[in-house]
Amino acid sequence: AWSPIYVKLSVQTNSWKPDVSLESQRESYERIAQLFQSVTRPLGIVFMVFGFILLISAVIGLFGICQFPVMTFVLNCCGYWNGDDFNANGTQFTRRDRYLDYEYPSIRYPISCCKKYEIGQDADRCPQVFNITNSNVEIGCRSRLYENTVPLVSSLVLGSLGILALELLVLSLAMINVCCGNK
Repeated sequence: AWSPIYVKLSVQTNSWKPDVSLESQRESYERIAQLFQSVTRPLGIVFMVFGFILLISAVIGLFGICQFPVMTFVLNCCGYWNGDDFNANGTQFTRRDRYLDYEYPSIRYPISCCKKYEIGQDADRCPQVFNITNSNVEIGCRSRLYENTVPLVSSLVLGSLGILALELLVLSLAMINVCCGNK
């Protein structure tokens, strides 16, 4: 905790002489840092670019998936727990929905709960009749999100731990090389 002025004054008056062993340690630390930087700089740039691409895709995906009809069509699900979420008290579902140029005035579930290729105006097709074969009313989006995200998050965590282990290995090898390379 010496001030720079005190150190400069001490050096100028020759009352303080630097220790040679401290300088050699400092030089070895600087060489370790330079070696570590030269080894990890390209890797860091690659990870930064990859992370930026992941960030952009996550933001785009977040805005896309936050729209409920998009989420239900992509995940093939209906409601948070299941389609009965739309029949609960306090829901904002108006029982009216529109698909292409046709309006459905009195339906039990939103059209987004129908399977993609089962939507039609026939009396036995979705959204006039919701059943297991033509809709996803029994499948909640919570379970689908869990099925799709947990394996992905597990892979990302394992990959990150692997990268951390690799960086620690490179750092330890660089330190061994600098410390034992002089002898």
